Amino acid sequence: MSDLVAANTTVYAPTQTEETSHFDGGLLQYIGWSILGGLVTVLTFGICYPWAITMILGWKARHKLLMGED
Repeated sequence: MSDLVAANTTVYAPTQTEETSHFDGGLLQYIGWSILGGLVTVLTFGICYPWAITMILGWKARHKLLMGED
């Protein structure tokens, strides 16, 4: 039985043609989103703090490319 399992398993080895993971967001964009989040938090006396954090984390997630896929 163990020979059958070993015969059916495949090993994933990345090739040189595949894209690697990377981040395509810019530093100025991140600073801008952080300032906007901080401004919204201050203007609402902290009520919108969870929304500001979610906004910044969403920006980070949209600009993170894993193994070349969006």
